[in-house]
Amino acid sequence: MTPWHIVAVTAAVTLVALTGCSLYGFRHGNDLSLIDGYYGLASLVHGVLTLLLWHPLTARGALLCGITALWALGLGTQLGVRWYREKRQHGGDVRYRMTADFLRLDHEPLGSRALHRLMLYVTVALPQVLLIAVLNLPLQFAIMTTTPGLSLLDYVGLAAVALGAVMEVSSNRQLARFRAHSQPGQTLMSGWWYWSRHPNYFGNTLVYAGCFLVALSDPSRWWTVVSPIVILIVLRFVLGVRMTDDLMLEKRKDDPTYLRYVNDTPAFLPLPPPLRQIRQRIVPPVSLPRSHN
Repeated sequence: MTPWHIVAVTAAVTLVALTGCSLYGFRHGNDLSLIDGYYGLASLVHGVLTLLLWHPLTARGALLCGITALWALGLGTQLGVRWYREKRQHGGDVRYRMTADFLRLDHEPLGSRALHRLMLYVTVALPQVLLIAVLNLPLQFAIMTTTPGLSLLDYVGLAAVALGAVMEVSSNRQLARFRAHSQPGQTLMSGWWYWSRHPNYFGNTLVYAGCFLVALSDPSRWWTVVSPIVILIVLRFVLGVRMTDDLMLEKRKDDPTYLRYVNDTPAFLPLPPPLRQIRQRIVPPVSLPRSHN
């Protein structure tokens, strides 16, 4: 099989998986948030299938696949548990419920339910198939790179993948433990969350950036940079940081402690305190509510 045949096979597997998630969601309130659970496991699926279908096996491919598989198992488990909890407590992830409500068709003739579900499938599930396929391109092409030996760039890339994996999984764990023992209105400002307001999103981006560096063992794979660029745009500027911050600020716009945390802590890139002073000169502060005293 050629590299692009393997990419097509793994994309088809993801299409089948997300179609199954969608069908389950349609039977349970049109909530497609189970897709998030598969997103966490997707790199395991794409990486292992590529390793099995491609020959010859290289140390580079085995190491990269092993690290990303461990990361995907951890992340997939966390997202699956979060999906189950959100489903039981709130009827599903608020982002997916907002999308379903936005696309809802009111006062339509017979067949509107089917049309609504088709619109959800086309606007939510299918773009996720494309996104997952694009994000895993550097992982797959790095596994299929036959350049002998391990270069310095390989080690840097593997280290970035490992660091990003640890950061995302451990920050998610810190957040889950904090939520289980905190009071409403409290803010997590320790651990990874001291360095960044969204360390999990940064860690996720770092994993794909590391895979790209490993893929560069073959310089002709330079175009796989599309993967870290796409996930950076999605998580930093479109859905991740922006949507989460908007929802949090809407709920906690009168909370001085939270607003100070927003002002003092970088949204995405983890920064030590000395560099934050430079950031604060560039980024305009969030307005704090006036004191009533």
